[in-house]
Amino acid sequence: MHMIQMQALAGDIIIKSVHIVSSLVLLASSLLVRFQTTYAHTLVTDRAQTSGAIVHIAPDDDPIIGEPSTIFIDLTNQPVSPENHYFYLSAQDTAGSYYPIPTTFDGGVISGNFNFPMKTTYTITLTAVDRATDEKTEFSHTQEAVRLKGSGSSLFTRKYAGILLLGIGLIGGMYFAFFNKKQDTKTTE
Repeated sequence: MHMIQMQALAGDIIIKSVHIVSSLVLLASSLLVRFQTTYAHTLVTDRAQTSGAIVHIAPDDDPIIGEPSTIFIDLTNQPVSPENHYFYLSAQDTAGSYYPIPTTFDGGVISGNFNFPMKTTYTITLTAVDRATDEKTEFSHTQEAVRLKGSGSSLFTRKYAGILLLGIGLIGGMYFAFFNKKQDTKTTE
């Protein structure tokens, strides 16, 4: 009888260990998915790496093909400014099509509206031309346009996938804890 109790105890320990490890794996994977979605803005430097800018594309840095997106480029506290530079914003797709983008200025932020016409990769370029010397400073950003109208944000999807995995991990952990508690009660009776 003593040997049977030891085997049952070893089996219970193995089952509890598997339940705990599987719960931890689910929890860790949900945290990894959740933390992948925290990037909202991109820091870019000019080609000479003397100035920096922050690029944001609304909505969610995940443009919808055929819908207006707003490109924001923040040059606050940079040597290039609307007071001493002309600015030209453009997009170029992988096929080589060039799209000039009209710009507006608000403080150190340059913005322009652009409809990404097709599913592909675009290079967004801001060229600053010094008014006195005609010297050019260029900032470039690569942007994937893959989101179709009505498909929802991939950022939104990843965010809630992480929350869903976290919920599954917590529910699974509570189930295993309850199931093991019931098993413990049965073996002691």
